[in-house]
Amino acid sequence: DSGRNNAQPNTRVTRQQAVEIAKQRFAGNDLRISLVGEGNNQRYQIRMENEGKVFTVFVNVATGRISGGG
Repeated sequence: DSGRNNAQPNTRVTRQQAVEIAKQRFAGNDLRISLVGEGNNQRYQIRMENEGKVFTVFVNVATGRISGGG
């Protein structure tokens, strides 16, 4: 082993990736994206709008997992 550990959760989701993830799951336009939380709980808060309805989607920075969308 050359010291590389592929299991390292080092790959942080970028803002652009977070928007792409959100758009794959929910139709709509992204209005605003901000970084909230800290540590393992850090996530992007993405405000989206679809047909006049505004909602918030969270994408975890470390895992890319989506929550919210209500």
